[in-house]
Amino acid sequence: MKDPILVLMMFAAAADGSIDEIEVSKIIDTANSYPYWKGLTEGQKFDLSSSCQDVLKANESKEAAVKFVCDLVPENLRFAAFAFCFEVIASNFKINDAESGFVKLIFEALSISDEFAAACEHSILARYFSVGNENYIKTFV
Repeated sequence: MKDPILVLMMFAAAADGSIDEIEVSKIIDTANSYPYWKGLTEGQKFDLSSSCQDVLKANESKEAAVKFVCDLVPENLRFAAFAFCFEVIASNFKINDAESGFVKLIFEALSISDEFAAACEHSILARYFSVGNENYIKTFV
């Protein structure tokens, strides 16, 4: 598998059954700006579709695949992985039931604290769902 965090971000983008261009842009922008991915080639960063398909084929369900990938995320990067996935999901200015369910799944699979999850959600609310945008299903707050 390429990078487990990038794979999780792709799973996050696809959580509602489709991947919006703005979600892909968010993943690319994150990968290009976060120091963790410094030194990776563009091909290494973004050749994700085959990695995602391989993981899905090797597991009995999407939930099992997500948990499998979460287990591969290094302990010191689990908070970042959670925050990046939440950011990808919110980037199109709507969060539906399926996306909220994905966030809850990775919350558990990555062993994220309640406090951190709530802080992430408050940040998402402030940046994407403040005045005039109510396309949001609350997850942790």
